[in-house]
Amino acid sequence: FIEAHVVSQTMPRVLAEDFVWALSDNPVTRANLMGQVFGQDVPGGSFLQSAHFFAERQIAFDLRIHPGNRAFSIPVEPDRGVGVFVTPGSHVDVIGPFVSENDAIITKPLLENAEVMAVGVFDTSADFQDEDSPEYQNVTLQAPAAAVEAFLAMEVLSVNDLTLVLRNPCEGGATDCLGLGQ
Repeated sequence: FIEAHVVSQTMPRVLAEDFVWALSDNPVTRANLMGQVFGQDVPGGSFLQSAHFFAERQIAFDLRIHPGNRAFSIPVEPDRGVGVFVTPGSHVDVIGPFVSENDAIITKPLLENAEVMAVGVFDTSADFQDEDSPEYQNVTLQAPAAAVEAFLAMEVLSVNDLTLVLRNPCEGGATDCLGLGQ
């Protein structure tokens, strides 16, 4: 944005002391403005000030829950959560081990096609991928309310840790799918 829409020049030294409140055009200023947006209209020819810029507002986390869905967190170990491949925005199945009627260990899907809203403290895929080998102990998922209730009822009966299984985003007729891997 700055490169395309803001014409700037280096502040002359003679004026620099009188205009310390004005932003100078240098790499540090440009780095500090990255990801910022104008909070108000700035007339042409005006000096830019830090007060003109604000961090781009993210959509509140709870407003990202689809109507009729519920969000909830479950503890996971990264090696049971497909490691760094599960990112916010991924879709997963949650599988749990159970004891069958003949005392054999079987696995059952507890929840299918749940959207990952957050991995640990990371609620955007970009933030998660920017972090080098992020550590996390939980994931926050969203699913229809009835599916969450059924999940919670079955989860207490599982005999060991749950496993996240990553789904292909093209399953289920996704409209924004690139068709890779089909």
